[in-house]
Amino acid sequence: MMLKLGEALQTVGRWPEAETRLEEALALARQLGDLHGRASAQAALAEHLRKQGRYDEAAARLLRARLNFEELGDEAGMGQVLQFSGTLAAQRGDYQAARTLWTESLVIRRRLGDKSSIGSLLNNMGIV
Repeated sequence: MMLKLGEALQTVGRWPEAETRLEEALALARQLGDLHGRASAQAALAEHLRKQGRYDEAAARLLRARLNFEELGDEAGMGQVLQFSGTLAAQRGDYQAARTLWTESLVIRRRLGDKSSIGSLLNNMGIV
């Protein structure tokens, strides 16, 4: 619930409150031993940080999320983290890395039949 609240606050531009709620979601997931919750919170925090131009912090969060999703064998989570990582790489000007990460995400998203994400990825790849 904190995760969704954080994302909603971010959507309406309440950045400091959003970050607090996302950090609370991460702390709760840690306390409960919820690895999936931890990975999801790390990914959400990474996106939050990326949107604010805090790229190094976002990259660190994405790495943690990726490791957690890998440990879980969560393909959907991996597809999401790879997509977010590609967007971060593009914003940093590393278009080759962005394309590589988006391509990896696209393979997963196609396997899962995630049409919305497939469209988004193809759009991103067309831009870079």
